[in-house]
Amino acid sequence: MVEALIELKQQAQTAGWLAQTEDFNVDPWSDVHGLYHGKADLLLSPDSTEAVASIMRYCHEQQIKVVVQGGNTGYCGGATPMPENSPQVLLSLRRLNQIRSIDLINQSITVEAGCSLKQIQDYVNTKNRWFPLGLSVADRCLIGGNLATNAGGVNVLRYGNTRDLVLGLEVVLADGEIYQGLQRLRKNNSGYDLKNLFIGSEGTLGVITAAVLKLYPGIQSRALALIGFSNFSKALSLLGHLRQHYQEHLSAFEYWQGNCFEQVTDSFAEINNPFSDAYPHYVLIELSSHRQQDLESLLKKALNAGDWETHISQDPETIQQWWQIRAHLPKAQQQVWSHINSGYKHDISLPLDNIASFLDQSAARLHAYLPDLEIAVFGHLGDGNLHYNVGTKGACLENSAVARVQDIVYEQVKALGGSFSAEHGIGQSKRHLLQQYADPCALSLMRQLKNSLDPHNLLNPSKVL
Repeated sequence: MVEALIELKQQAQTAGWLAQTEDFNVDPWSDVHGLYHGKADLLLSPDSTEAVASIMRYCHEQQIKVVVQGGNTGYCGGATPMPENSPQVLLSLRRLNQIRSIDLINQSITVEAGCSLKQIQDYVNTKNRWFPLGLSVADRCLIGGNLATNAGGVNVLRYGNTRDLVLGLEVVLADGEIYQGLQRLRKNNSGYDLKNLFIGSEGTLGVITAAVLKLYPGIQSRALALIGFSNFSKALSLLGHLRQHYQEHLSAFEYWQGNCFEQVTDSFAEINNPFSDAYPHYVLIELSSHRQQDLESLLKKALNAGDWETHISQDPETIQQWWQIRAHLPKAQQQVWSHINSGYKHDISLPLDNIASFLDQSAARLHAYLPDLEIAVFGHLGDGNLHYNVGTKGACLENSAVARVQDIVYEQVKALGGSFSAEHGIGQSKRHLLQQYADPCALSLMRQLKNSLDPHNLLNPSKVL
């Protein structure tokens, strides 16, 4: 096996695929939170689909494992190599960064997996088009990773997850064969929808090298409302009202609890709080349109009769400032709970009509277990996705206590028909949860797919399953 690695290194050096750690903006051996650390025998960075295929063919022949990495911004350690899987290589897609073509009539764009989300968005903006995947790390994440994890974000309410924004994929399989599925078709009912096998598979079934993405007309009008509520049920009622009457404009409905707002204003002096009073619940609502429209008046009409404090604006600078509040929520928790690396995180989703019960019941159970726990919840309320974060005023919890906190949260999620992973995926951090909470039939089907497409378990081993 040592000889095989030496041969692969020589091939990579000759072809220009061999990379060094210093070539990267972030540490390729650790995850974004610094919770997982690993090492691979080689770090490869090919610049074409054919090069990826060549690497995969060789690794398949020599039984060398491959960890695929995009921008390394994931939260579950899915792109971090695990030391026990040696011999293995880390395959970075950062050099597959070309925009291959754009079709303005079809409203689509063909891009390589190493393009950053911001690169794509900036390019289509020059064509008066819009790609609506909304992530705070757009300048750092790569579209291949977004596809592999089926990333969510702030615009899911209107446009869906990443999976809903894809027309076709190009994928290198475990044995080096290339699946050429870059169709730009809006209708294609010729057999199984193969692209959806790979979207959300976290690099365990194939290496996504390119994609055809859906585009939309450029956004011409935006307006935001920032609202403080005394009662959570009022926020849900407002969401229902907006969906009923303004669905074609409703692009975001973000939520955070009052203590989250306090964490932000205490941690960042540049954040302005426009509210005269403090509230236990806040939402940030965005209406947007692909044509010129007075959305500020529309929001005023929709919110005028409510029993809440409302601030409304379509001023671009104010819109940016209010979105900065939302963007700073996780950053504030990193400061407040720095001794435990920004708290114990739970990326969950629930049916909307069960969220109020979940918030009440889970908080009661957690405080009954440990009265000093701090709970700070924010998330994408419009699509039922909450980031249920728990911290402590003092030292870190013992491992047994962390496990019990996690069990309390996820038991309540399951009881109310929710999911323990809404948008961040499984990676290595949630493999045990998948075994614990997933439907046995679903697990069996996943294993059959893995065994069929990657029988030697070479692609991203010890992740997901």
